[in-house]
Amino acid sequence: MRGRAEALHRRRDVTGGLSGLSVVGALSGAVGRSVRAFALGTSAEVWGPIRTPGL
Repeated sequence: MRGRAEALHRRRDVTGGLSGLSVVGALSGAVGRSVRAFALGTSAEVWGPIRTPGL
């Protein structure tokens, strides 16, 4: 009986760690996307007016 409780605790720890990792991964992915979008937006703002007359 005690072994089953320990196994349940271990399984809960594993799933908790996995969900924590997925949360961290989602957060870092969102941060990376926003940083990339910000960099693309600023570069478009900076280079857009310069490049458009050439077109």
